[in-house]
Order: sequence, then C-alpha cells, then structure tokens
Amino acid sequence: MLDRGRFYVDHSGRPLSGRGVIVDITRARPGDDENEVGIIDITEPPLDRAAEHAIAAQKAIAEMRNPVLKAFADALLLNLGRELARREVQERRKRMH
Repeated sequence: MLDRGRFYVDHSGRPLSGRGVIVDITRARPGDDENEVGIIDITEPPLDRAAEHAIAAQKAIAEMRNPVLKAFADALLLNLGRELARREVQERRKRMH
C-alpha cells in the first residue's frame, strides 16, 4: 500500500480533519492471473482512465525492479489520487448547494 496524508489538529492536539490517499500497489498474489488485462471504459472521465492506466503501469514497472521508474510511477499515482480526492470534494460541495 502507498499512503500519503495529513491530519490537522487543534491547540490541544485533537484531530480536527484529515485528508490523504491510499493506493494498493502490491503485486498480484501467486495464483492470480497476472497477465489479465483490464477493460477500461472510454466513457469514464479522463482522470479515472488515467488512474486505471497508471495502476497498470505501476504494476509493470514494479516487476522491472527499477527504483527510479518505480518512484516516478508512485509519484504519478499519488498525484492522481490527490486529483481524485479534490474532485470528490468538489462534487460533495456541489451536492450541498
């Protein structure tokens, strides 16, 4: 799992709020179909498609055991996760109004 986040606390140290993202970056378990290609729906929003492609790319890059490329793939997933979270907040705000 790749996780990044932050909690905001009040003056006494009690958590007020937090935000973050958790992305499962584990390799497929033995016995899983590691060669299975997911079907990506082109009617999905581009951000969702980008996340699906990035997850697939990160899995392939992890198999290469190249730490530099893996760091780039992890950073991409982290930033896509942030964008997904930002979009979710915007959608919630729209529903409230």
